[in-house]
This record gives sequence, structure tokens and C-alpha cells, in this order.
Amino acid sequence: MEKSKKLNSEEKKSKKTSPKLDETKKNKEETLNNRDSSYVFRAKHITKYYGKTEVLRDISFDVKEGERIAIVGANGAGKSTLSEIIAQIKEPTSGELYYSFGKTKSEISSKIGIQFQDSSYPDFYKVKDLVDFMIDVSDVHISKEDLNNLYKQFDLFNLIREYAKGLSGGQQQRLNILLAIVHNPKLIILDEVGTGLDVESRTKIKSYIKDYLANHKATLLLVSHNADEVTELVDRVIVIHDGEIFEDKPLKEILSKWEHFDNFMNNLYLNVFKDKVDSRVNKTKQKEDKRQFKDDKKRILRDIEIAKEEGKTKEVEKLEKKLEKLMKENSDFKQTLIQRRIEDRRIRKESKEAKKARKKEEKKSKKAEKLGDKE
Repeated sequence: MEKSKKLNSEEKKSKKTSPKLDETKKNKEETLNNRDSSYVFRAKHITKYYGKTEVLRDISFDVKEGERIAIVGANGAGKSTLSEIIAQIKEPTSGELYYSFGKTKSEISSKIGIQFQDSSYPDFYKVKDLVDFMIDVSDVHISKEDLNNLYKQFDLFNLIREYAKGLSGGQQQRLNILLAIVHNPKLIILDEVGTGLDVESRTKIKSYIKDYLANHKATLLLVSHNADEVTELVDRVIVIHDGEIFEDKPLKEILSKWEHFDNFMNNLYLNVFKDKVDSRVNKTKQKEDKRQFKDDKKRILRDIEIAKEEGKTKEVEKLEKKLEKLMKENSDFKQTLIQRRIEDRRIRKESKEAKKARKKEEKKSKKAEKLGDKE
């Protein structure tokens, strides 16, 4: 009897602990999936706020080893913020990033090469100093001959003793790209790679990047507006609009529909990004108009006070009429502003509905393709 009681109590204990064990097992399996070696990294529900402004909203996508991806979108869409979060330069407000090539921040950063559009070099640092520093901190070995060939490839060999801060815009751009790849990164992030470069330099650097990606099985994230760069360097395009992923498609699919990448981008700017750009322009103008109204009102009130002190009755009457007209114009402006806000809300609502409808259609077409494949 006692033995049977003990067995029953042990069975109960095992039943009580099994859900926790299952949950732990599930978490471990999920972690293993997230660190699947076929993926360089995975972004899960990335959201970013600057104060109260939401810059990125629920961004999720996977990147496989050797993939070459362009991130495109209008100015202010969140492209650069996203690339800086992936490069571990900025922290997301929420969401997770999983990397196949490291767990700690230092391990991950050492395997990422990022080139910025803007250059801000320390004073008295020469080109060679910056390149040597990047090699030392990344703990990579590169022979003198290979390094000199790299300098020549980027047309920097004759500039290695020059101060980086004194280089021209195009020379600094070439140095930025060299610093992004000299330590043999697994993931390269380039931002407007052709900016400030002449045709010859641009062609050389694009050729080098293609060779590097092929020889090192490296992955590329390219932030760009340049159609030539995109069509030559990438095989997948992610469109960021209003802080969200608007589209994520293979380049081949885009070109088969639009023939030229410029046609695809022009359609986005004219029919998708336009509302956002117009809204931003309207907001800027509204702020300027509001500031101008305050300044004009303040000036007229001051002039009225001066005219009263000097006993200029006619001048006071004239200024009061001017003030009355200004106040009426401001009232009309406020009414227009309300109408604009209503219109902006309507446009945003239509945009969201169109996005939902498009996603529905994409799901239907994918299901139809699968059924066709099965048949």
C-alpha cells in the first residue's frame, strides 16, 4: 500500500512538472530555429520610437546566407534606422534580432561591415591609420600585398598618407566602403554606395563588391535609390513605407512585371510615397504659416501700442483693421487645416485598405500556385 501511494505521488509530481518541461523544450526548439545556420539573421517584430514618433513598426524578415537585398523607400521611411539597428549601432524599442555568426554584441559587430553616407573622421587620422585600426580591432590577418591591392582597387593607394578629413567627398566615399569590407565581414551594409563617385570609380567598386560577395559567401544589404546599383548588385527588394514593410519581392519578379526597376520605383513615388511626402510638406508649411501668424500679430499689437502712446488715432484704426483681417485669415486657415486633416485621414485609410486587399490577393495567388504545382 505504502509503495503504491509513493508511486501515485511521484506520478502526480511528474504530471505537475511536465508542462514546464514542455515549455522549456519548446523555447529551446524555437531558439534553435531562430539560429538556423542557413540564415545570416532574422528580424522579429522590430519597432523603433524616437520619443513619441514611431519610425519602424513590426518589421519582420529573414535573410539567408549569400542573399543580396536592396532596402528602398522614400526619404524618412526608416531605411537607415533599420540598417543601423541590424548593425547593432542602435537598439530597437521592441523586437528581436537573431544572428547565425555571433551571440554577444562584440561577436556580432565584428562580422558586420557598414558604410555610412556621411563621413565624420577624427582630426589628424590618416587613411592608413583608420584602415589599420579596423584590421586590428577585427582581429583579421591580411598581407601587405593584399592590402596594397585593396588600396589600388579603391584608388586610395596614393592617398594612404593623407588625412582622412581632408579628402574629397568621392575619396571619402571610397574609404568608407573600404573600411566596411577590409575585415572580411559576413554581412555588408552599404548606404547609397555610388554617391559622390565618378562613373569609373562606381563601376570599379561595384565590380569589387560583386567579386567579394561571390568569393566570401557574404550577404549584402544595400540601401539605395539608384536603379543601376539595385539591378547589378541585388536579387531581392524590400520596400519600406511609413515604417513598415510594404513589399518584399525577388528582383526577377519586379523586372518581369515592370521591365525596368526605374518603372517600379516611379510607380511607388507617384502612387504610394506621394501621399506621405505631400503630408510632410503640408505639415512643414502649416508650421511656417503658424509661426508667421504669431510674428505678424505680435508686430501689429506692438505698432498699435506705439501709435496709441503717440496719439495717432487714424494710425490706430488702420492697424486695428489690419489685425482684424489677419485674425480672419487665421480663422480661415484653421478651417482649411481641419479639412486637410480630414483628407489626410481619408488617404491613410484608403492606403491601409489597399494594402490589406493587396496582401489578400498575394495570398490567393500563392495558394493558386501551390495547387497548380500539386496538380
